Amino acid sequence: MPTLGDHRFDAYHAFGDCELGIHIQSYPLPYLWAISRQNVRERSRGLAIAGLSYSLASLFKLFSLLPAAGSLISLLWEASRQRDLKELKYEIIIFTLAVALPLVFTTCLFTIIQPDFLTQVVSHHLKQGADISLLDAVVKGIRLLIDFIDFVAYQPLFILLAALGIIAAVRRLTPPRQALLAQLPTALAFLLIKRGVEIRYLVYLVPTLSLFWAAALVETTRWLLRRPRSVLARALAVPLVMGLGAWSLMPHLVRDAFIAQRGTQRYVPAVTFLRQHTSPDDVIVSEEQWLNFLAQRPTTRTAAAISEGAASSGQITAQLLRQEIEETRARAVVLDFGASGRQLHAMSDFADFYRFVQENFALVRIFGQGEDILEVYLRDDVMPIRPDLRFGGGLALTGADLGPSKLSADEARTAFLRWQMLAPMGVDLSYSLRLFDEAGHLWAQVDGPIRALRFREGVDGKPFDVSTPTSGWEVGQVAMNKAEMRLPPGIPPGRYHIHVRVYRTADGVPLPAADGEGRPIPADAPLGEVEITPARMAASPEQLSLARPLTATWPGLRLLGTGQTRREAMPGDAFTLDLYWQATDTSRPAYRVQIALKDERDRLVSQSDEILGSEVYPTDRWRPGEAIHTKHMVAIPATASGRLDLVLRVYDEASRAVGKALQLGSIEVHERARVFDLPPDLSHPLDVRFGDVARLVGYRLGHKDGNVRLTLVWQALRTAPRGYMVFVHLIDGIGAIVAQQDRVPMDGMAPTTSWLPGEVIVDEYVLLLSTKLLPGEYRIRIGLYDPETLIRLPVEGADAEGAQNGFILPAPVVISRS
Repeated sequence: MPTLGDHRFDAYHAFGDCELGIHIQSYPLPYLWAISRQNVRERSRGLAIAGLSYSLASLFKLFSLLPAAGSLISLLWEASRQRDLKELKYEIIIFTLAVALPLVFTTCLFTIIQPDFLTQVVSHHLKQGADISLLDAVVKGIRLLIDFIDFVAYQPLFILLAALGIIAAVRRLTPPRQALLAQLPTALAFLLIKRGVEIRYLVYLVPTLSLFWAAALVETTRWLLRRPRSVLARALAVPLVMGLGAWSLMPHLVRDAFIAQRGTQRYVPAVTFLRQHTSPDDVIVSEEQWLNFLAQRPTTRTAAAISEGAASSGQITAQLLRQEIEETRARAVVLDFGASGRQLHAMSDFADFYRFVQENFALVRIFGQGEDILEVYLRDDVMPIRPDLRFGGGLALTGADLGPSKLSADEARTAFLRWQMLAPMGVDLSYSLRLFDEAGHLWAQVDGPIRALRFREGVDGKPFDVSTPTSGWEVGQVAMNKAEMRLPPGIPPGRYHIHVRVYRTADGVPLPAADGEGRPIPADAPLGEVEITPARMAASPEQLSLARPLTATWPGLRLLGTGQTRREAMPGDAFTLDLYWQATDTSRPAYRVQIALKDERDRLVSQSDEILGSEVYPTDRWRPGEAIHTKHMVAIPATASGRLDLVLRVYDEASRAVGKALQLGSIEVHERARVFDLPPDLSHPLDVRFGDVARLVGYRLGHKDGNVRLTLVWQALRTAPRGYMVFVHLIDGIGAIVAQQDRVPMDGMAPTTSWLPGEVIVDEYVLLLSTKLLPGEYRIRIGLYDPETLIRLPVEGADAEGAQNGFILPAPVVISRS
């Protein structure tokens, strides 16, 4: 039978969340059966049963008394037409007693158990909407009825048949006509009631529509049976009408089936998690009582009565909930930030309750996405990883759940990251979760904004789920992000490392990382490890991202192609070469590969030799037909120049070459001019060492177009093993940065991996000054740092012994405004 609701359906809503009472009281069958009887005894018995059904329904919803009042009105109307006052009194007494006696008994019983029971029940309705005018209530009721259009839109044939049934019923005095009259108080109440009402409340009226829908089908069947002359036509009449009825219900049934399936998928993970981390006696406080019902966990008295109306009217407050949570030692609190989660948010002091929960409970999991998101808080922190990492001095990663320690290569990984704001940041931040192999190759990455769930008021006055970036967080704010990481097809099994970095959303600049004691750590902070096992279903060549297909073969092995390869490079550059392979049969050794760079005269410039696949998954373990993706680092020497050929050789377990060498492509290395003599015009000579990489031999300072112009003169101590960045900071008297520039030396043309011992690098920077910068004296701080770890090279010499934060140039910068 079609019903109106808020487009949700699950077992709890069907049988436990007040809709049970709505369905019991709405069916007019006992009442219709009673008023259709001619025998007084049968009528009285039927009215008693009808009154009892209304009374039982009112135990679930007080609104159930509205149809009972409507049924009483229809009795008065029928008796007034028949002018039988004696029978009227008898039936009214029977019906009234059937409605009232169970209510009186139940009220007395509950009042004995809980003395303020009646006050709580009545005030629950009377306090809601007390400050709303009658005109506003009417407008709200009209909007509710307009929402009925949504029901009509996706089920028009059902409404059309019901309308035809109503038209047929009002033409004569029939039980269906009296059922329509019995629903009149309900419709008027929803039109005039001041408390909040929702579209699902129209379910009170739907069973009556269903009655008229059935009446229309019956009348149609009778009409068809009277019209046809042939036996075949008569035989087809009933199946045709049944098909018409099924067709009219089909849109709703299909939609309910979809919503039921989605609801199950949405709720089961949260319920399973709560059952795993709580015992049957643990109290769970949630504004969604279906969680307690499905998880079979108790709640507090106030939490059991949570509703938007009770919260907005002041019956339910944060103080009351806090008191009950502490008295019962509630184990869990669940906050609903979805489209339906507006009960707790309606409290005037919801912010206090939210703060209390975050200070006294640990945020351990979020469920759902989009408009359906739950935050689960537990007394005990069950996050498996609590790294206490600090980023930028203001944001902490306090917990992480990276999922199982093992997963197959074709499984997706779901990770949860919990953040806390320690100090105002004033900037929007994002995270990057990265997967590296033992050799440091990046295999997978997922990025996302770091945001906290928040409620906002929509244009229709209803809250909806949005999230707040870190620039809008208060100190102490706790939030959790869910990251879905998918592994690339063909990733070799083995041990991998998961790292996290935080960066500014606007420009991608990573924040420096530190441990809980403030010690600097790599910007890609390590979080944990995962063992990737062979894929349950081997990757196929069609799943791979081949930039250049190849057809080279070796015994039991085929090279399918390569990824995107470099065509141009600078001395000192390094890049990753992606190769895609396929096992052709079961007979193959554990191959090794050599990746070599050769110049135009076929002289070896550099090479690497490594196992093909991984230590735990060499080629002799590959499954026939399986495609595997491997990564190889190719480093271009600092002395390289001209065209270099990239050459691949395959070796067996005895280090014997198998087959011929395969050329994978060529790279043009652009040589740059090198200088080994110090410039004679250094205005500020120095002798400051930055680790074992470089020596700052001097600098020139000036102005250019109203900005600060700085020329640094470096002398290389050796070829650096990695490319360092230079930072130049203009700082004020308290060390705050007012202008800065970070980049690879010589605007990217001279990475430190290309420096040769004794080489001199003249490096120019321009610091752009804000027009709001106050006049005064400023200083310049410089240094070198690893862009992957953000760790700076130590500084030695010129009164900077052991400096870790950089070197401050002796000459001040004087800013004046004309």
